[in-house]
Amino acid sequence: MSDITVRTTLHSFRKNMQTIKLIDLTITICQLLDVAKKTKLVSSYVDNIKKYLNVIPKCPLRKNFNYTLTGFHISNMELPAYVPEGKYKTMHILEYRNKRIADIMVWTHVSKLNKI
Repeated sequence: MSDITVRTTLHSFRKNMQTIKLIDLTITICQLLDVAKKTKLVSSYVDNIKKYLNVIPKCPLRKNFNYTLTGFHISNMELPAYVPEGKYKTMHILEYRNKRIADIMVWTHVSKLNKI
């Protein structure tokens, strides 16, 4: 099941500033899980997603299994102090063998309260 790819984009919308694309990355789902182990920002985001999954994904992913994300939202997610305040939009496009299987769009607002 390493045929699942994720294209992730992250846009920053800060007050009185131009919109900035911070990330535009296409990797396999297993590469994403590996990056999450090594990068604090990605780790915080993926750990938050895992709270709402029916099972914690491990590679290789299970065949013929439905990974279900229910009630997902971002709340009190710990972020590194270098992440500036503002609004952010993350878009994930999941594909299996070049066929689009899911779109996930997340909007969030970062304030001083949730930085570590």
